[in-house]
Amino acid sequence: KSRKYCCICSHYRGKNVDGKVISLHTYPANVAIRLIWIQRSRLVRKDFVYTANSQICSQHFVNFNGPSKDHPLPSVFPNKANQLESGQVNRNSKTHTNDENNRKLKKLDILVSP
Repeated sequence: KSRKYCCICSHYRGKNVDGKVISLHTYPANVAIRLIWIQRSRLVRKDFVYTANSQICSQHFVNFNGPSKDHPLPSVFPNKANQLESGQVNRNSKTHTNDENNRKLKKLDILVSP
C-alpha cells in the first residue's frame, strides 16, 4: 500500500510533526470553496495541478487539525509565510507571500462569504 502525501508539502498521513499526528483532507465538494483551496495551493506551489485525489494535510489549517466550521480554508504555510490570512511574513524564510498574494486571498474570501 503506497503512502498518500500532502499536495503542498512532504507530510503524509500518520506522520508525527511536533507531537501532532498528520491527517490528510480531500478538497471540498463545494465548488466555490474548492476553488479557493486550489488557488491557495497554487500560491504556495506554482506547479500544483488539482486532481480528484489531491489532499492537503492538517498542518495547513488553523489549530493544525484540518478544516473546521470556523476555519474551512487552508491558511498556514510555514515554509512560505506564517499565515496567508494574517499577512504576517516570516522574513527568515527563503520565500514569502507578498501583498499581491494577500490581496488575491482576500478577494477569494469575499467571493465565498455569505
